[in-house]
Amino acid sequence: MKKPTVRMSLKTKLVLIIFLIAVILSTMTLLASSRVIRDMINNHYKEHAEALSATAALELPVEDVEAVADAAYGIYQKTPEKVMSDGWGSPAFDAYIAEYAEVESTPAFQNLLEKLRAIQEINDADCVYVAMLVPEDEVLMYLVDADLEEPCPPGCLDPIFEVNRPILTDPMRGFPPYITDTEEYGWLATAGVPIVGSDGEVVAYCMVDLTMEDIVAQQNRFILITAILLLIAAVLIGIIFSLVLNRTIVSPIKKMSEAAKKYTGGVIDQDMREFANLDIHTGDEIEELAETMKDMEQDVHRYFTNLLSTKAELQVKSDEVETMNKLANMDAMTGVRNKRAFQTQTERLNDWIQSKNGTHRFAIAMVDLNDLKKINDAYGHEKGDETIISLCNTICGVFMHSPVFRVGGDEFVVIMEKGDFKRREKLVELFQKKIFELQADPTLEPWEQISAAIGYAVYDPEQDKTAEDVLARADAAMYACKKEMKAGKQ
Repeated sequence: MKKPTVRMSLKTKLVLIIFLIAVILSTMTLLASSRVIRDMINNHYKEHAEALSATAALELPVEDVEAVADAAYGIYQKTPEKVMSDGWGSPAFDAYIAEYAEVESTPAFQNLLEKLRAIQEINDADCVYVAMLVPEDEVLMYLVDADLEEPCPPGCLDPIFEVNRPILTDPMRGFPPYITDTEEYGWLATAGVPIVGSDGEVVAYCMVDLTMEDIVAQQNRFILITAILLLIAAVLIGIIFSLVLNRTIVSPIKKMSEAAKKYTGGVIDQDMREFANLDIHTGDEIEELAETMKDMEQDVHRYFTNLLSTKAELQVKSDEVETMNKLANMDAMTGVRNKRAFQTQTERLNDWIQSKNGTHRFAIAMVDLNDLKKINDAYGHEKGDETIISLCNTICGVFMHSPVFRVGGDEFVVIMEKGDFKRREKLVELFQKKIFELQADPTLEPWEQISAAIGYAVYDPEQDKTAEDVLARADAAMYACKKEMKAGKQ
């Protein structure tokens, strides 16, 4: 009788089987952990987007939203040629958007834009905007977009995604949070909350976009590194088991194979301990392999647990850092930004000056309180503090769109850019008028009759090398004002 030809040795079969088991186990572990992590990240961003949109909706004045919505919709109805946002940059699109230019100049639009940008900056959101639904055309029309780089202008139209089509029949449903991945915007978490008008009907929606590009990239790197490590582990396991040649090899391998099959059933339970429950005592490499599988199982579970714990700790640390940054840049007495925050802003302006970008203009105003020592001596430091706070409130009330900094005991600085830069002379005159009114008001207490000098300087590339040069000229102008005020009293 002819003996059968051995095509594959038992050793090779054992190596292949164990290697296959290790690969399957590693792959299922990787897939399960990455799926769980991705779901956790998606849910976190969706919850954050929904919460932020709800909070922002409550902060917006409904009357302003109604005014902008009515103005935009009136123009929309009168415009025969509507161009969707996919025609961005075309002559037809530009002509269509030009019809809405008057909307951007309204006080209601400017007020909403200011509030949305403040919310966007505080919450580090990718984009916060207000849009209204035009159900008859199944489109969403942008009203106010707080994006700093390339905002969608009023009248810009987007189609309603399939996932959001129920809103056409149920406006109060809003835009439940959803995740999108587009070539133009990348990974985004989006949510929208309805803004209800005075008549109880939905006027518009407060929308929030949160970018997920960085976290998705980190997750992909994690998956790649983990896959490589698990592949290395699988190779090592195959090499170890290739040394097993004794007669007691079949039974232990069968036990381990049965344990591994439970991990290939689909869903991996975090509390599964299949290898840990094996009772193998062969006194050779098989027993060593069993212990190795147990250690690997513990490492996987430990890594999984540590990953969840680390995520929670990172969130706590992030919140703490955000709070500390806010406190570090805020003046405790007045609540405005402090000298440290001003230094950060001057660094930003200096970077711009060094870049030699001549398209940007700014001015710096210096405000100094008069007679603070007299108030402190006559009425006490507590009244002096009230005078400083009252002056700060007056400055903030006039320069509403510019950052205000307390850089000394009774010294304040204002950086004017964009709209406030163009209105700088009127704003300075308004401030001086406010101070004059406070001084002339006989109903006020002496410490409430504020006297303050103001001076400002406009950045001039011909004579200013740094923002500090502009500040020095503003300071000189302020002292000239102070000297003039003292001369007027004599």
